[in-house]
Amino acid sequence: MTEGDLSRVNVIVFDLDSTLLKLDVDWNALKLRLGDEFPSYRWESLGDLYNEVKVIGVANELSRLYRVVASFEQASWSRLRADVVMKELVIGSLSRFKLAVCSSNMRSTVNRALSDIGLSSRIEIVVSAEDVGRVKPSPEGLLKIAGHFRVRPEEVLFIGDLLSDAVAAEQSGVNFCYRSEVDQLFLDETD
Repeated sequence: MTEGDLSRVNVIVFDLDSTLLKLDVDWNALKLRLGDEFPSYRWESLGDLYNEVKVIGVANELSRLYRVVASFEQASWSRLRADVVMKELVIGSLSRFKLAVCSSNMRSTVNRALSDIGLSSRIEIVVSAEDVGRVKPSPEGLLKIAGHFRVRPEEVLFIGDLLSDAVAAEQSGVNFCYRSEVDQLFLDETD
C-alpha cells in the first residue's frame, strides 16, 4: 500500500498485540497450559485451537479456553506498553478515519488495554476472538467490521504484525500493511 492508496481508505483496522501495544503475555507458558487443558485437539497456534474448539468442541470447553487465555492476558497488565508512534498516529493524523480493532485476544483484554493506553474513545468497534466463528487468518472479523461501517473491503486498511493478519486481509479483499511499514506509509502524514 502506498500513501496515494490511502485516498480510497475510509476505515483503518488495527490488530492489538504488537501493533497498537505490547501485552507481553507469556505465550510459551500459555501454550503449555493449553496443551495440558486440551490434549485431544491438534493445533499449532492459538488461532488454530480457537477454531478447532469452536468447530468441534462443546460449549463448556470454549468457555474454559476463553478463561485460560484471559487469565494469561490479564497477568501481563503490569508489562503493558503502548506503541507510542501508533498512539500518536491514532490521536493525530489518523483522526479523519473511522477506526476499529480486529484481534484474536479476548474482548475484555482488548477493551481494558485500549482504555489503559487512552485510545478507547477513538475505536468505534472491536471484533475479538469471542465475536467470530473463526479467528484470523479467517476473513470473518474484517468483513464484520466492513459491514459495521457499511463500506466495501477495498475501503478498509488493516494494520497487523503477523502472516495470519496478512492472510485475513487478502482473503477479505481488505488492504494490508505490516506494523513495521506504518512509519514509512504515514511519514508524510505526520510532517
